[in-house]
Amino acid sequence: MAHRNARLTVCSRLLLCRRIEEEGWLVRAAAAAAGVSRQTASKWRRRLRLEGMSGLADRSPGTPRGPNQSAGRSPTVGKYHKGHGEAKESVAH
Repeated sequence: MAHRNARLTVCSRLLLCRRIEEEGWLVRAAAAAAGVSRQTASKWRRRLRLEGMSGLADRSPGTPRGPNQSAGRSPTVGKYHKGHGEAKESVAH
């Protein structure tokens, strides 16, 4: 089942990819027919090539979390402050 904001279902993604791969449609034409961007069409095409049908399934938009990471705020290392002349590395908690 597609998430609530998904433009295409798995079947629609497969149709999009088949139009490009098997029917010779241009990526931009297949994307327009499906109502998605050229970048999105290329993403689904790439996932199908690399992962097969499982690549067309919905994915969680969140960052994967390790088992020892709290659900709250996580530390971010390597962010840089801007606007103070020189960049300063910081650790946010």
